[in-house]
Amino acid sequence: LTATWLYLDLPLERVAPDLGAAAVASGITITSSLFLWALERIFDITTDLTLLELSDTNSPPLKKLSLEAPGSFNHSLQVANLAEAAADRIGAHTLLTRVGALYHDIGKMKKPEYFVENQRNTSNPHDDLKPQMSALIIASHVKEGVEMGREENLPERVLKFISMHHGTARIEYFYQRALSNAEESDQTVLESEFRYPGPKPDSKETGILMLADSVEAASRSLDDPSPRRLEDLIDLLFQERIDDGQLDNTDLTFRDLRLIKDTFLKMLLGIYHVRVKYPDQEAESAAPGFEVISLAGTTPYGNVSVVYAGDAWGHWIQPTEGGRLGAPKEPRPQLANASPHSRVDASDGDPPAADLDEDGGSASVPTGEAVAADSGDEESLDASAE
Repeated sequence: LTATWLYLDLPLERVAPDLGAAAVASGITITSSLFLWALERIFDITTDLTLLELSDTNSPPLKKLSLEAPGSFNHSLQVANLAEAAADRIGAHTLLTRVGALYHDIGKMKKPEYFVENQRNTSNPHDDLKPQMSALIIASHVKEGVEMGREENLPERVLKFISMHHGTARIEYFYQRALSNAEESDQTVLESEFRYPGPKPDSKETGILMLADSVEAASRSLDDPSPRRLEDLIDLLFQERIDDGQLDNTDLTFRDLRLIKDTFLKMLLGIYHVRVKYPDQEAESAAPGFEVISLAGTTPYGNVSVVYAGDAWGHWIQPTEGGRLGAPKEPRPQLANASPHSRVDASDGDPPAADLDEDGGSASVPTGEAVAADSGDEESLDASAE
């Protein structure tokens, strides 16, 4: 303010009133902030300003989650994106939905190794537990998340997302495992031991989170996330939640559910989109389903390997960089056809060997029926013509 006064060369008598006005404005701002803080605590109101602060992924709880349970953290980010987009589509509170989704799994920090998204090629601790104990550990992340949220002074509106994101749904995997074990041991399985503590979602926002959470987690289990499979999966999960009564206390209409389904599908198709492979990646995956037995030799186009596919032996040429550059106008050979040999015991026969020259260089590969008709490679050719 003083610099502005000097720059504009204002009269000296203007300085005091301007500084006084600035001081009053600052005082009002500070007082309003304190009043707003007290108002939120007394009347359980969560303003957008508070939600914006909580949406920062560098906040202490989320930062800790990213370090101690990185798989759960990334899952929460994806769920937040799905839930926020769906909330915006149906006119729900988008910022509240996103914040609730970001914090819904903070309870997994207590025992991160018991949740599959945090297991990195290690043994699964559930393999050594009874299904009832596994279900108890899985369900406990809800209660522990609420406790951690209260320790971090999260608003009650956000804590609801933590407690309601599974509702009273059944922990299906361990329930089915318990039923299977019970058939062998003649024991009784109590379904109540395999349900989350609840409560059920009671708003559009918490209902959206439940749906987004289940869809995101289940979509990762698909080997081939094609549009049809994703759509069928979303339909199945939505219907299961409806049939189980998990959405009874929400205000979601059939129109809302249809729009949410459509939003989830579009978002997931964007996540699981197919990329065009680069040349080196194509070479690495040129023979899907083939088992490489041994390296047999080389050709001007690439290495020849003895391979086994289905019930037949054959030879496969994997192009090398020199081979591709040496014959740029020729079709790139991927599979050298060979006479099929039924796979038998070692005492009855061995895989065919490539016909190498005396120097062990170029190989003449026998011709015949293709070993693997499902390779999808239209550039296969008769290597003997080379």
